[in-house]
Amino acid sequence: MEKILRVGNAYQKKILARLGYKLTRLKESKTAENKVYTDPLDSLVLRQLGLKSSFKCPIELCRQETGFGFGTNQWHPFVAALKEYAKSGVNKYEGSILQKFYQNWNPQSAAEVLAGFNQAPESFGNFPTYGHYLMPWRVDSSLERMRKDVDQWSARDYQEHEHQQLNMKDDGYKNYGPVSRRLGEFEYNRLVNIYEKIKREGYQRDHGDVGVMMIKDNSDYIFMLRGGGVHRTAALAALGYTTIPATFIVQDYFIDTKYVNHWPQVKSGLWQSDEAIAYIKYLFNFDSCSWAKRNACWLQ
Repeated sequence: MEKILRVGNAYQKKILARLGYKLTRLKESKTAENKVYTDPLDSLVLRQLGLKSSFKCPIELCRQETGFGFGTNQWHPFVAALKEYAKSGVNKYEGSILQKFYQNWNPQSAAEVLAGFNQAPESFGNFPTYGHYLMPWRVDSSLERMRKDVDQWSARDYQEHEHQQLNMKDDGYKNYGPVSRRLGEFEYNRLVNIYEKIKREGYQRDHGDVGVMMIKDNSDYIFMLRGGGVHRTAALAALGYTTIPATFIVQDYFIDTKYVNHWPQVKSGLWQSDEAIAYIKYLFNFDSCSWAKRNACWLQ
């Protein structure tokens, strides 16, 4: 009889496979048991106290570090690709908006990754693309550490979805091009599969809630996706959902612009305080739809 286990990493998977076990997924979450609050502050307070909690995160307020958003008034390549798929019914990476995006949006530095933002630190112009993760509030300040982190994030993601052959050096990175054909097809198929599953079964929380951090500027706030959930958020946005169950991640719960002078990368000198504030304003106000129409041949 076939044996089934759930375990945590690729090494365990390989060893147990030799013993006759089949792995259905490489990690499991019990966040479906968390209470989902309507007010994010209720959830934030509990999380800061070390208690598990989730909340209904407005998709309209969700952002990525690159400035792209998931709301109806924003543009994101994953959401655009799924809306194209839903409209055409053509399930094919080749010729899709996503392929055109990867072919044509090829930033050469960390500064260029931040689409439409022209106030990044001068050093970002010389940093490799993954350097854009050195955000003003981030504790880590080493580019080498950042490269290792991004490599590990990607490898963990590929292992979880049984595509261990993919790697950032050979295949690129999902947030921008260029990428290999196999990575492009992997990302496209993953998006479509999630979209169809949610459309068919509704949204399931079995694989964990989306990880976010709150960014507050005066009385306004947005949520930056951290620790996975980009594909699920894109699928929900394309399907017309307005909220997604989310939880505050352990590393970064919350930042407030009134403490900008205390942010690690401002204190280190990598970011000037005015640059850091400008970046926050960019995350709040970037008109990604106009940027896409103005710059993107993939929309034609």
